[in-house]
Amino acid sequence: MKFTKLFAAGATVLIAGSTLAACGSNSNSSSSSAKKTINWMDSAEIPTMDISKATDATSFNQLGNVEEGLYRL
Repeated sequence: MKFTKLFAAGATVLIAGSTLAACGSNSNSSSSSAKKTINWMDSAEIPTMDISKATDATSFNQLGNVEEGLYRL
């Protein structure tokens, strides 16, 4: 019984230690203040970004790209 408690305590400490080590941050990683941008080229000028007035593929592609992170279909 004493061995079982000792084994359970050791396993708990090992699991908690490995979980917390995975959550740590690396100071050598890229700076969070770095500006991240994407330059996107399209085949045509965007006629409208109004959802109710969009009728062409270019508008629908751009609306999908802009609103992708806001909701899921």
